Amino acid sequence: MTTGTAHRAVRDAVVAVLEAAPSIADGGIRANRRRPMAQQHAAQVFVFLEDSMPERGGILGAPIDWQTRIRVECVARGVPGVITAEDAADDIAREVFARLQRDITLGGLLMDLVPQGMNWVEDESDTTLAACQLMFQPLHRTNANSIAAQSVANLFALLLESGDRLLLESGDALILE
Repeated sequence: MTTGTAHRAVRDAVVAVLEAAPSIADGGIRANRRRPMAQQHAAQVFVFLEDSMPERGGILGAPIDWQTRIRVECVARGVPGVITAEDAADDIAREVFARLQRDITLGGLLMDLVPQGMNWVEDESDTTLAACQLMFQPLHRTNANSIAAQSVANLFALLLESGDRLLLESGDALILE
């Protein structure tokens, strides 16, 4: 059984964080799906795996650090007299950002989760829709010979092999040798 790529594992981890209770969108969280939001839903969140660029170190066979781009699109419908579509989309975007910044390692899967920007789009249809897109750059690592998803234990082993510094909560650095 295959576990997929490390890149898809990052996208799936973002989806899992956003799916945690309480719900932030009645239409749910969708991974890499582009469909119009059904009329019965007031809000929906889409998570897209955009692209990924490797950063190779100078040592042959060393782990590869990846800069991946994830786009989270928060789509909301306005409710006349209650909330505008822009305000509803912004409320969801604010919650998405807060959830993803609570643990920028996504449980140890990432080295960092860097916010990269935001875009806003509004559409007049039967009801007003607005979307707020948040872009993030997850920084993660694979071994030199594979892009397969890694377990947390494998990621820790890669860190040990690389001799990188591990930042502890106290702010002290531990040099792994």
